[in-house]
Amino acid sequence: MRHGHPEVSLIERFLARAARAGFTVETVAISPTGEARVGGYDLTLRFGDPALGAEATTLHVEIELSGDSRTGELRRWRISRLLEEQGDCPPLRIEAVLDLSGDVGIDFIGSQAREGHRMLQDLLEEIKASLDELPPAEGAASARGPDVFARVRGAGELVVGRSGLVRGDDTVQEMAVKHRKLRVAICDRLSSEILPMLATVGAEVIAEWATRPAAESAAALRKSAGPRDGVVQPALSSIAGVVSTVAGPEGSAHRRNPPSTSVT
Repeated sequence: MRHGHPEVSLIERFLARAARAGFTVETVAISPTGEARVGGYDLTLRFGDPALGAEATTLHVEIELSGDSRTGELRRWRISRLLEEQGDCPPLRIEAVLDLSGDVGIDFIGSQAREGHRMLQDLLEEIKASLDELPPAEGAASARGPDVFARVRGAGELVVGRSGLVRGDDTVQEMAVKHRKLRVAICDRLSSEILPMLATVGAEVIAEWATRPAAESAAALRKSAGPRDGVVQPALSSIAGVVSTVAGPEGSAHRRNPPSTSVT
């Protein structure tokens, strides 16, 4: 048993369920940082055209999740899966990194993660609307198109999100039809398949957690009851939800900010 953690923590249960659903989950050795993190979550999603010679488009996901903020206590996992081509969506490789500081309570998946999931769904619709607004490119149709990004940040009941299209060389002003079609197809697959799949994993974890032995449940409740040391109890944006959007530093946190999509 790890010092200070249940024998099998909530996040470990989630990852075990994800592995049974077809994801590859690897534990990554990481040195303690010595930094205390404020409770909450931060999920960033980004994808674009396939890398040169790649057989699949890669969906990059980064998740930072902070629970009770024990100083220096940080764990990391890599989560991946290759999805086959489906309709207009090419083969899609999911590559995610999850950093966990401290631990989270069951309310994270049951409530806060659900709100992050809903925000991400809204952001994907905003991204598709932005793609539709771009005029078709008349030339250079073979050039690399812009990347899509989305970020969701939350703590307790607060959640903010942001999304957009980014390209390193210059401002995105137009897009070839093939680039638009690829990005819309990936957004649709995220909304209709990947996020619901992860939400199902979360629901299974909640059901499993509710049937634990009474003694283990009581100990876990005592451990996660209420904020500690003034730190807001976290919220998992779903790995399931997690999946996506950036809250800019200039934006104030509201209970649920309307998503803003920017082209930069």
